[in-house]
Parts: sequence; C-alpha cells; structure tokens
Amino acid sequence: MARNQEKAQAMLNKYLKGKEDAQKGPKKLRPFLASECIDLQEADKWYWQIIREIGKQVSEIQNPGLGEHRHASSTPWPSHATQHRLCLRTRL
Repeated sequence: MARNQEKAQAMLNKYLKGKEDAQKGPKKLRPFLASECIDLQEADKWYWQIIREIGKQVSEIQNPGLGEHRHASSTPWPSHATQHRLCLRTRL
C-alpha cells in the first residue's frame, strides 16, 4: 500500500513542478558570444556562471581521490591525441 502512495506523491510532485515551470516561462540559455549580451546585469550573471563551472572542473581535475578515468571523462575538451588525429584528418 505504501508503494502506491509513494508513486502517487511522486506523480503529484512531477505535475506541480511542470506547472511551476510552465508559469515561469522558457529557460534562458547562456549566449554563445559575449557581444550578444546587452544588459550589464545579465552579462555579469553569465560571467559568474562560467567562473563557477570552471572552478568546479578545476577542483575536480585537481582532486587526488579521483581516478584517471574520471579525469578524462569529466573534461569537455578532447585530449591532445584526439586533437592531433583531427588535425591529420583535415590535412588529408
């Protein structure tokens, strides 16, 4: 019986979250270029978001408790070997 109540509560939470998101409107995406920002406060908001993301990634890279596999999978940039292969393909 408790399982049905949990499922019903989860469905209610999803419904309320969706209703709340619909009232807020579409989510703003970060602009690709800084020149696309017109408002200074908005530009400052995106700036600090980027700084936080970089800080998280740097601390993750410098964390000695993580293995090598986690370091490689967490970086969004391709490795030097991948970049080299891409350069060779474009020259051919």
